[in-house]
Amino acid sequence: MQVSQKLTGPANPNSPLQLKDWLHQQGVKTNSLSKAAVTQLLHTTTGTVHQVLSLRQLLSKSSVKKYQAM
Repeated sequence: MQVSQKLTGPANPNSPLQLKDWLHQQGVKTNSLSKAAVTQLLHTTTGTVHQVLSLRQLLSKSSVKKYQAM
């Protein structure tokens, strides 16, 4: 989470709205951050955007959310 926050600046990587705004600022347009949409975006992005989307995939897994809840 901390790495993702450092890469996105003030955007909260857990907030779909803020992350979509950040992606738009990076030139990436998407209407969704669903699992399928993020997977598709990973095929077409590079650099920091690709890294942030990869981290988004990891952070959105249910097993990670269980640890956060604990």
